[in-house]
Amino acid sequence: MKLGDVGKALGNAVTRVEETVAKAVDAVRGQPAPSQPAVGESGFEAPKDLSRLGGQPPPPAAGSGPAVRAGSPGLERNLQGLGLQPESGGQIPFANGAQAERATRSNAARTQVWTAEQIRQNPNGFLANVVQIDGIDGTTADRSSCGPTALMMGMIAGRPDSARELASHLIDAQGHPTADCLRLMPAADANSAEMRAALTRMRSGNFSARDVTFVAEGFRDHMAGGGVSSQSLISLRNSIAGMGVSVPRMELQNFGHPDGTQGHWRVNVNGTQYNPWPDEHGHSGRMGTVGSLTSGSHDGAGWQCREKLWVDDTSATLNTYSFHAGAPGSAQHWQVTDDPPLLSSRYERQADGSMRRTSVNPQRAAQVTNGQMSPSDVDAVVPPSIQ
Repeated sequence: MKLGDVGKALGNAVTRVEETVAKAVDAVRGQPAPSQPAVGESGFEAPKDLSRLGGQPPPPAAGSGPAVRAGSPGLERNLQGLGLQPESGGQIPFANGAQAERATRSNAARTQVWTAEQIRQNPNGFLANVVQIDGIDGTTADRSSCGPTALMMGMIAGRPDSARELASHLIDAQGHPTADCLRLMPAADANSAEMRAALTRMRSGNFSARDVTFVAEGFRDHMAGGGVSSQSLISLRNSIAGMGVSVPRMELQNFGHPDGTQGHWRVNVNGTQYNPWPDEHGHSGRMGTVGSLTSGSHDGAGWQCREKLWVDDTSATLNTYSFHAGAPGSAQHWQVTDDPPLLSSRYERQADGSMRRTSVNPQRAAQVTNGQMSPSDVDAVVPPSIQ
C-alpha cells in the first residue's frame, strides 16, 4: 500500500469538571457561534492513504461558540472562580482573515517596545499583544502561522530571555541573518528590512509583540504544506535546542475537525493556555487550564482537541487522538475523545541532531481500526525520525 501525507487530528479527553465548566460557559454566551473555518486558514495537513482501514463517519457536530469573554465584574468573578480567564474581546471567525487583520492593526500596543526587564516582570502583559496575524493585508502566511506563534509564546511565557537568546543566533551584531536563520526561514524573509529590524531588536532584549509575530511568520514560511504539522513544530523546537537555547517544557495543543480540515494551535505553559488568534481588539487569548480544552474545541463546529504535543530541550511526546485518510474533509477518519490516545509516541534528540522515535503505543489505534493498522500505517502517522 502506498502512503501519501497523513492528516492527523487529535482529540483530548474532556473531564467531568470541564463539561461542567462548558455548561456554565454556554449559559453566559451571548454571541453567535463563529463560522466554520475555511480549509487552510490556520493549518491542516495533507493525508496519507489509509483508506483500507475503514474509518468512522464524521462525529455529530459539537457545540461551537466564542471563547469566554468577560461581560461584567460579577461575571468575571464567577468565571475566575471556575478557573477561566476572561478575555478582552469578541471572537473573530477564522474564515474572516480581513477582520483579523483590521483588529490587529487597531491594537497600537503591539508595536510598543518592551525592555527585557519589563517582559521578565510581566510576560502575560507582553503576550496579550502577541498574535499570529501581522496586520498586513498583502500577506497570507500569518493566517496559518498559529503553530510557530504559539511556540514563541510558550518560550516567552516559560523563560522570557529565551527569545533574546534565539535572536542572537539568527542575526549577527551587524544586522545580517546568520546561517541558522537561513535554515529556519526563506532568504527573502530573513533579508527583508522588517525581519532584520525585528530580529535586531529581539537580539538586544528590547522588542515588541509585533516583532514576535514577524519572526514566527518567517518560521511558518519555511514549513511546507497547507498548515503547520506537529512534526514541523518538533523540528523547529529541536532546531532551537540545537542552538543551545534552553526552554522549559510546554504543551502545544491542536484543535480541529477530525476529518483533517483546518485546525488551530494553542499552547499551555505553567497552567495557562495562550491562543495566538486575535480577538476583536487585536489581543491574544489567555485562560487557565480548567476549561481550556473545551474552549479550544469550541473554535469550530465539530472540533475537538486533535493532538497534544509536549516538547522540551531533548525530547517530545505526541498524543494523537485522530487521523484521517484521503483528502482533508474526507469522511474516512478515526478519532477518540478520551485517553488513552490512538497513538502515544516519544521522540528523543540524537547525537546527529535529529529526533528519533524511541517508542510508540498503537494499542488504541489497533482497537479502533479492528486490528487493521500495520506498522507502516503507524509510521505514516508518526514518522520514525524527524530532522
